[in-house]
Amino acid sequence: MTDFLKRNSLWFFLVFVALAVYFLPITIPSDIKSLGKVYSPKQYILYTANDGQVRESLINLATGMHEGFSAREMERGDDIRLRVNPDISNKEFISKHDTLAHIFSFVTAVKLNSLKSELEVINALLAAELSGNKAEDIELAKKRREYARMDAEIQEKAYRRQKYLYENEVIADQEFEDQGRLTELKKIQVAIREAELQSLASGAKPEQINFIKAQIRKVKADIADLELKSSNQTITSPINGIFCNTFSPDTILVIKDIDELIIKIPVEVKDIQNVFIGQRIICKVDGRKGNVEAEVTHISKNVSVISSRQIVMVTGRFLQENPKIMPAIVVRVKLERDPVLLRDFLVKWFAVFFSR
Repeated sequence: MTDFLKRNSLWFFLVFVALAVYFLPITIPSDIKSLGKVYSPKQYILYTANDGQVRESLINLATGMHEGFSAREMERGDDIRLRVNPDISNKEFISKHDTLAHIFSFVTAVKLNSLKSELEVINALLAAELSGNKAEDIELAKKRREYARMDAEIQEKAYRRQKYLYENEVIADQEFEDQGRLTELKKIQVAIREAELQSLASGAKPEQINFIKAQIRKVKADIADLELKSSNQTITSPINGIFCNTFSPDTILVIKDIDELIIKIPVEVKDIQNVFIGQRIICKVDGRKGNVEAEVTHISKNVSVISSRQIVMVTGRFLQENPKIMPAIVVRVKLERDPVLLRDFLVKWFAVFFSR
């Protein structure tokens, strides 16, 4: 009996181990380990396009989608000056709605000044109509009318040229519309001069007064449109953040949001079924003590290949601010899972091993 036990002691030991593994609740960790990179949740870019437009783009790096886009179209031949606010260059942190830059348009400024001057003339005409006129002003009114007609004819010729360029897609819609508006304004000026001359010759009439008031309202509306356009040329920051270095000649500035940093983690396809929204993530920065906690917020549906491994990108957010975490830093991460029974692990391992 003793000899039998000695000869089969190895088998008895293996049977004992197998029974222990099967019946005892022995567990092993099943956490998913990987490396993650910290990103800003949003990025704002101010840049110039090849067509001369100044464009803004706000990108959500967590979802990979553009949250906002705008383009300021400039007229061909306009003298454009973009001035970056000098006060922001010395700021370590950019606040939302801080003024970043202002675009100055020479054409817009000239049109605005012209309309304001025209408004003063019409108001003066209205005052003259309401207070009575002198007969000796008739000759001067005729000269003003002739000048207005000549000015309108010159503008009409310019408008026809612009219309030809517009139909051949040489100039932008906004530029053509501005020329049309200026042409209409010149026609209005001729009508005003005609009304002024008639009023001086025959005296003020109620319908003439109403006509002048209507022109005043029209010019005021045009002034309001141009002032709104001018105010829209002030560029402000849509996010809180910090400046990022940029060396592209077309990029004016880049701001990265640091309010709620995110982390991107590559997870192999074979493990992605064990990742879920809200899953706890433990982050460790090499060379620094302590861990930082995060949680899964997004699981991509796209599969990429990195170093011959199929991976899916998982996005997480940090649960609290931590000075250890900065944009672009790489950290070691562990996606926590419940421990698994040793027997289940071995069954799965042998199944994978023998299926190769």
